[in-house]
Amino acid sequence: MHARITILLGLFCWFGQIAPVAAQEKLDLPDAKPKANAQGVTVVTQNIVLPTQTQNYEDVTPKAEAEKARALFTEANAKFEDRQLPEALELYQQAYAMWPHPRILFNMGVTMAMMSRPLEAANMFKIVLEFGPDPVEMHRYKEAQEKYLELMGTLSVLTMKCTQEGTKIYVDGGLLAMCPFQKSVTLTGGRHLVTANQDGYIPLSEDIFLPPGVVAEKSAQLNKFE
Repeated sequence: MHARITILLGLFCWFGQIAPVAAQEKLDLPDAKPKANAQGVTVVTQNIVLPTQTQNYEDVTPKAEAEKARALFTEANAKFEDRQLPEALELYQQAYAMWPHPRILFNMGVTMAMMSRPLEAANMFKIVLEFGPDPVEMHRYKEAQEKYLELMGTLSVLTMKCTQEGTKIYVDGGLLAMCPFQKSVTLTGGRHLVTANQDGYIPLSEDIFLPPGVVAEKSAQLNKFE
């Protein structure tokens, strides 16, 4: 099943100006309502919390680099308007590498959402929100909040906990961290594989199921070989 959500395609244009909001686009995203029970995890809540400001943006980019980034940014917007989304995203990424401005991240998030890449798009909006409203202006900040919540309705947050020193925890084959730690990771709703290992201990390999739109947690503890 899929849910159709509306993403307003309001892009930043030239810095200091805002491009008009384009026609609303309907995106096919996985249904945000849980259709199956969680497996292998404990659901803490079905309420996704908005990120809050954790840092201030300080523009230290040299003027010459910023001007090059502006040119790439403008070219990216033109590609986006022509619905050449992969090309637009690549240009936004090039611009951001020169000038790491939250406004560029905002447009990257919109583009990724249009490309049906909700996890990456949500991460872009998360960073925008963590810089607070000043770099992107309040009305765009509120749009970023709305987009983040819409996208997170199709995703899940998993908090892994481990106190066993030296144990390595992996999610879907990627190293999450070495214990002891408590760490949250955003994942697509659905099935995932949690593994853990440490010399002298019985390895762990467990399939889990995360319903979309939930915050869940899981603890890991290995047993020693006898």
